[in-house]
Amino acid sequence: MANITNRDCHPSVYKLLIVDDDHDDILIIKRHLDRIQHTSYQVQSAGTVERGLALILEDQFDACLLDYCIGCQTAAEFLAAARHFAVTCPIIILTGTGNESLDHELMALGASDFLEKKLLSPVFLERSIRYSVHTYQQIEEQQLINKQKSAYIANMSHELRTPLNAILGFTQRARQKLEPKLTLQEVEWLDIAIDNSQHLLALINQLVDLSRIEAGKLCLKAETVAIVDTLRAVVQHHHAQADQYNLSLNLNCPDEPIFITGDVTRIRQIFDNLVSNAIKYTEKGSITINATVKPVAQRKIVEVQVCDTGIGMTLEQVAQIFDRFNHIAPTINRKVDSMGLGLPITKELVDLHHGTLQVTSVFGQGSTFIVSLPCVNKFDTSSARNT
Repeated sequence: MANITNRDCHPSVYKLLIVDDDHDDILIIKRHLDRIQHTSYQVQSAGTVERGLALILEDQFDACLLDYCIGCQTAAEFLAAARHFAVTCPIIILTGTGNESLDHELMALGASDFLEKKLLSPVFLERSIRYSVHTYQQIEEQQLINKQKSAYIANMSHELRTPLNAILGFTQRARQKLEPKLTLQEVEWLDIAIDNSQHLLALINQLVDLSRIEAGKLCLKAETVAIVDTLRAVVQHHHAQADQYNLSLNLNCPDEPIFITGDVTRIRQIFDNLVSNAIKYTEKGSITINATVKPVAQRKIVEVQVCDTGIGMTLEQVAQIFDRFNHIAPTINRKVDSMGLGLPITKELVDLHHGTLQVTSVFGQGSTFIVSLPCVNKFDTSSARNT
């Protein structure tokens, strides 16, 4: 990557790739580059998407100038392939005319900037290249910082989890072995120690999950999951917690089995998190889980709604609900312990299963979290994604 520090004082050499099937356009771009002062450019060109991808994978470029139409192919195809092969190079799109909707589409695929060919000039080219390289370098630096932070959190969490597991295990064993000899007060003290240890262990596990997701090291098994059975197990697990707060916990689902592909442990974690969260923020009423199969395009999806009659959220809170370490202050007469990681991790897990997680909410009336996952045949395990 070119050095962008104090570039006005210290001329740099940029290595560029131009992907364009129009030889005249390539010559025009090179002329503009030659007229830029204090900066030199080493340019390679490709006339096809395939050749451009081959070059960008073989060599290290500071930036790529990509024509929107290359033969019968488009920049979108190039960007999709570049993302698939994890290309680490900012890509600037050259278009014939300005098209805002097209710009948004290509930005979503990873384009860093856009230039209209009819407006090309040395000034615009230099500004776009410098901006794209600088922005990309900042993103890479932030990603490196995040990876280092995740590695630190993972190591720290491991150091905490090992002794905590020992404390929890010995406390549970002591309660079991000594209960006949203990007073009610002493049993209560041990129960408090066990509950708090389990809570702390759950928080540490969240940090470990987050660090693995950020580092791309969370591995998912490709299994056939019977989603209705999973939801029934979730309801059974949380019934005692709901009863404790006088809440009804209901499940509505089809009689026929519904299968998805994924990691059964992580699928269970998704719905455990959503139901637990609904119970935390519901003072009275109910939590209802609705599961339905819906046709979408040429396939079917299972849509699972987790609906509560809780405190609900404002539009501002809904917009931030999947942000990490975001914590909604409860307005109920109940302590809510949270680091604000449960829902962000849940969304990451849904994304890793090729699904979507959405939320609708009315402040003071309740919230509905909607998980959509692709259905498969019982023995199809081709849809899972490993990170």
